[in-house]
Amino acid sequence: MGMYKYISLLVLFLLGCKKEEPEQFISRVINFSEPQRVTIQGYDGVIMEPFITRDDSKLFFNNSNSAANTDLHWATKLNDTTFAYQGLIANVNTDALEGVATMDENNNFYFVSTRSYNQDFSTIYSGVFQSGNISNVSLVEGISRKEAGVVNFDVEVSNDGKQLYMVDGTYDDQGGPYTANFVLVEKSGNAFERSSVSDEVFKNINTDDLEYAAGISKDGLELFFTRIKAPINANSIAQIYYSVRSSTDVAFPIANLLEKATGFVEGPTISGDGQRLYYHKKEGNTFVLYLVRRQ
Repeated sequence: MGMYKYISLLVLFLLGCKKEEPEQFISRVINFSEPQRVTIQGYDGVIMEPFITRDDSKLFFNNSNSAANTDLHWATKLNDTTFAYQGLIANVNTDALEGVATMDENNNFYFVSTRSYNQDFSTIYSGVFQSGNISNVSLVEGISRKEAGVVNFDVEVSNDGKQLYMVDGTYDDQGGPYTANFVLVEKSGNAFERSSVSDEVFKNINTDDLEYAAGISKDGLELFFTRIKAPINANSIAQIYYSVRSSTDVAFPIANLLEKATGFVEGPTISGDGQRLYYHKKEGNTFVLYLVRRQ
């Protein structure tokens, strides 16, 4: 075999390898049904940032996150598309913004609040949920960057309570967020700290666009989230993406767009059995709740 022919074959082989290599890092595809509207009986306000508890019994959500006073609410499940409104969650809401509720299997409840941001540049709080009431409300220490303009505006807890999927967002006096990326936080003893493998876990997810609003499956293998192309403007559209990994010890692969969820959609949350994904959608001047089913 002549040297030129050998080199040509080698180049073709290498090109073939390069063509197939990215496929290893692309999430497998999940097929979803057409969206269905979800009703909360007894509530006709704005529904944003839903969280379906992994025992499939309760739904947490907040009203508009641009309102003068954003509060946390809850409802109980009647069927997959119908919930019964139970009211405001007690002992958690203030005159500041409270939203983005999430809870682990032991009823440890986490949420975002701006109540003390001007003092400590921190926004993630925790407590214990029981019968619509939160007890032992306290700041989750050790996870904020403690920098003015950096805001952790989203949080999701793993089912076992050992990890938080948080967002670092940047703001200024004119608004924001201008950037948003996921950060993995891990529990060590009774405290949380930013994980040393955070960048590795999200290396295929975090981009120059805005990634936020994580929804983590019960087994930790599926990540659903929102992405908006940067920079944000009046015509920006939020879309839902998902990524499926083979093990909790590896990075999430490159995400796929959830094409069935059309329009301006955010805040995905996956049911404990992994069969239903809830999210909020902008319709006119309000936000309502939808779901898609795994097929």
